[in-house]
Amino acid sequence: MIDPALFQRALAVADEPMDEKNLINTALRAFIARQAQLRLAEMGGIAPDLPDIPRRRQEPADPEDLEDLQA
Repeated sequence: MIDPALFQRALAVADEPMDEKNLINTALRAFIARQAQLRLAEMGGIAPDLPDIPRRRQEPADPEDLEDLQA
């Protein structure tokens, strides 16, 4: 059972008005994300031999585009 006082407090601090379903879904997503963060933090250093993963970095085709980004 959901604690009614806790539920009302969550509704009160929400940035936007929410219905029950959206609040519960948002809370579950946040809980899942937090648990994944904790598990990932626990794994830190477990795979030191893992090669660096290349990141996609697209260079601008025109040097003027680069100047626009820096402005």
